[in-house]
Amino acid sequence: MTEHKKFEGIILAAGLSTRMNEWKPKIEIGDVPILIRTIVPMVNICSRVSIVGGHNYSALSGLIESTAILSEEQKSKINLIENKNFINGMLSSVKYGLQNISGESEGIFITPGDVPFVLFSTYQKLISFFMEDDQAEVFIPVALIDGDSPDSAPKVAGGHPVLIRSSIMNHILHNNDDENLKDILLGFKQKYCTVSDKGICMDIDNFSDLQAAKSYMENLKN
Repeated sequence: MTEHKKFEGIILAAGLSTRMNEWKPKIEIGDVPILIRTIVPMVNICSRVSIVGGHNYSALSGLIESTAILSEEQKSKINLIENKNFINGMLSSVKYGLQNISGESEGIFITPGDVPFVLFSTYQKLISFFMEDDQAEVFIPVALIDGDSPDSAPKVAGGHPVLIRSSIMNHILHNNDDENLKDILLGFKQKYCTVSDKGICMDIDNFSDLQAAKSYMENLKN
């Protein structure tokens, strides 16, 4: 895989998994934990990936260290961070991640840890948009996805990961923990990047999402 040294990543995995009633990072889809699936494409393209944990932090560390799916080289690129204030909200974890970004980084991918089907090609395409447009500050992948019912038309939806310029990092850090990253990013010049990847919208919040994810996995195999 091609590593882009000017790009780093942040994966947010600090939450309580309240809606799932089970700790999401270790739930397996096709024998691979959700978090590990999320890590793989990012760690294959970024020079470093910061994973911000909080709830069940020791188990998170053990999950990453013990997996045989990631090579030792891939694991060496992972920076595991504990957010003891994770209860303050997701932005607190984003800020912990941003505080650990190196000074050489030009772009930063940010994604929740429960979006396991994003393709490597999506990361590549976002980097291409980034390199071609020196004005935009936030790059958001969008894809055509199925409607909410069999009779409804497909729709364009945004998803993860988002890619931000390192130049806006300090602006994000100055916001309070209870603010919403999506709302903060509205204050910067955004570019919507079309990708052929329905996985950008497949976050797994509850049991219904998990069942849909397993069906999606079976369809990919077929």
